[in-house]
Order: sequence, then C-alpha cells, then structure tokens
Amino acid sequence: MSEASNRLVVLKAGDTALELAPAIGGAVARFSWRGVDLFRPATAAAIARGDVLGMGNFPLVPFAGRIHRGRFSLNRREVRLPVNLAGETDAIHGHGWQAPWTIAAANEATATLRYDHAAGDWPWAYRAEQTFDLTDRALTQRLSVTNLSAPVMPAGLGLHPYFPRRAGVRLRARVDGVFLHPDHSPTPPPERWDWRSGPNVDAFVDNQFCGWDGLAQVIWHGESLSVAMTTEPAATRLVVYAPTGEDYFCVEPVSHQLNAVNRSPGGAQHGMFLLASGETLDLTVRFTLASAAQSPP
Repeated sequence: MSEASNRLVVLKAGDTALELAPAIGGAVARFSWRGVDLFRPATAAAIARGDVLGMGNFPLVPFAGRIHRGRFSLNRREVRLPVNLAGETDAIHGHGWQAPWTIAAANEATATLRYDHAAGDWPWAYRAEQTFDLTDRALTQRLSVTNLSAPVMPAGLGLHPYFPRRAGVRLRARVDGVFLHPDHSPTPPPERWDWRSGPNVDAFVDNQFCGWDGLAQVIWHGESLSVAMTTEPAATRLVVYAPTGEDYFCVEPVSHQLNAVNRSPGGAQHGMFLLASGETLDLTVRFTLASAAQSPP
C-alpha cells in the first residue's frame, strides 16, 4: 500500500488512544489505555501490507460468519457469492472488511468511516458506516448498513475484535447454548465453555454461542484492567475463536446465526434482518475499561 493509502486516523481522549486504518477494511489498528493494549495491536508490517487479519478489530457487514458455499436464494432470486478467503469454501464476513473505507468526519475523539457498495454478485447496493466515539475509559463503536436498492435485502452485522491472549486471561459472558456443528441445534455449553463462570481462555475454541444477553468481559490475570463489552440492541449470539498457539483470541458480537440466509426465508427466524429500500440496521458496541473485579454493567 502507498504511504497515503495506509494513513492512520488517531483519536485520543485522556489516557485512551485509538488508531483507525480506513483503507484496511475500516479496521481498528490499535486501542490502548496508558500504553496497555486492549485489542491485539497491528504491527507496522501488517499495516504496510494492508493485512486486515493483522488488525485489532474489523467490521462484519452486510453479514457475519459464513454463507455455505456463498449460495442462497431470496424471493426467487439466486445469489452466488465468491469464496473470499484463501483456504475456505464459504463466503465469509461480508464485504466491508476487505474494502477501503473513506473518512466522512474526524476530530480529536470521534470519527466516522463510510463504505459504499455497488450491486454485483451481492445484488443489492448499500451504504455502511462506522462511528467511533472515544472517552477516557471507553470506546463506543456504531456500525450501520442501509439498503440502497429497491428489493428487500437480507442484512446482519457484527464486529471481529482481537484481544491479547496474555497468560491467565479469562472470559465472562452469559450464554445458554453452543453450536457444536453449524448445521445442528445448539446444546448446553460444556464446562470448559461455560463463560458464565469466567474460565480461562487457554484451549482451542471456534464456536458460535447463543442465548447471549449482549454483555461480556475480558479479564487479564494479574492486571488491574478488564474490558467490558456491551451491545445495543443486545446481540444474542457470540462467536469465540481462540486458535492454538496464537497470542490473541476473538470475542465477536454478531446479530445472527451462521448461514442464517439458508435456514429460513432471508434468515429472519435466525437473526437476519430484511431491510426495505432505504431502511437501516445498526449495532452499537461499547468497550469499557473496568476493574478486573467488576462484573459487566
């Protein structure tokens, strides 16, 4: 990427700092408090090569997770999306994370990024926006999508934050089910994934959880910091991804079930929304710095 195209937008509020990479999927490159990273920070090399998978957080729009083989139908319209990630067989995470965003507005502590998508393989035009508001101890991130086409468009939203996987890190969240296989019904979480008790994130996991109340907390052992994540409207599904041998794990708030568009007409029974022309769907996620002893608000 050129020096101009990989320019970061830097926001500051008190002891909290945020670095945005608009050209790299509208992603967050760094989120920190007094120099302590709250998201996994992007390296200079990742920024230079425009590697969105090396960022700290990126948007999922106009759908989150997977669409099986990129195929679905809605109102007798057949949709065939390309596989958009090497090694995969499905379309994954929509378009926004792989496209440059423009800076619609920015000042010292707030910024708005915008992405306009023309109809193509995804046969609807839409506009996505992200607004970032930074305070001394919190980041509020609002993601929205507006259908700019005449036909009804299926839509879902999510975020893909990467948290540092420091020794003894724990996750606390209230969930009542887990999809052990994307095509099966959810089952009660096994003890190792009963996030209600705040267990360590020390083993592999890559599953979507349901019955979530929209509140979660990442707690670092031996540190006075934790991050409470809250959603509005409350997202009811949470993806936890902790790959083996990596220095990060992901806790992803999402609005719908995996492959929802293939589970009911438009996925409406499984968390997808059907947006009329001009209608907007939004999701607000707040990351609040807290004491490790505090429960999510």
